[in-house]
Amino acid sequence: FRSEVSRLLPDSEMSGGNGIAVSADGEQVYASAWAESRIVVLSRRGAPRREIALPFLPDNLRLLPDGSLAPFF
Repeated sequence: FRSEVSRLLPDSEMSGGNGIAVSADGEQVYASAWAESRIVVLSRRGAPRREIALPFLPDNLRLLPDGSLAPFF
């Protein structure tokens, strides 16, 4: 039996969350806020939330081998 505990990251509320990726070091969580045309960047260490405005509605996210983030639309 395996048990896992989940917790919400502070300031993680968003409209239309539709994709998620985690940085290679596990420190950053990237979430697609589809309805807001943004990528939300959350820190697992408590740094302030950052937002990246996009000119399209991002759907899913993928972390590429070089560490960059690829949003899909």
